[in-house]
Amino acid sequence: MKKLCLLSILSFAFLTNVKCQVIDDENGKTYYYFDNDKKQVKEIFHHVRQMKFGKRDGTDYDTIIYVKHGPYLKYYPNGILECSGYFNYEKPDSVWKKYNIDGQLIGIDRYVNGQKVN
Repeated sequence: MKKLCLLSILSFAFLTNVKCQVIDDENGKTYYYFDNDKKQVKEIFHHVRQMKFGKRDGTDYDTIIYVKHGPYLKYYPNGILECSGYFNYEKPDSVWKKYNIDGQLIGIDRYVNGQKVN
């Protein structure tokens, strides 16, 4: 029961922060927006499509999933860049920059295959 409540809370929190998602397969990008009118971008990232295989209730299944792979940008609601970096198959990789709400650089982190290496 506790897991169900936590899942409900997390789902609600996610859905209230992200109003709209657009997947652009032609260019390999995913866009998340703060609003339904697609005027306030929250995140932009490149993705690759992968097949996922597994078992559910004893039955084999496969499905296509979208995996973050490539440049990543995240914005504050006011349109200022919050952070930028690069994903290598869902893992942070290379240089990640963080900015405050006024757009000033406040930190730089370096990652190799998901591990911080500062």
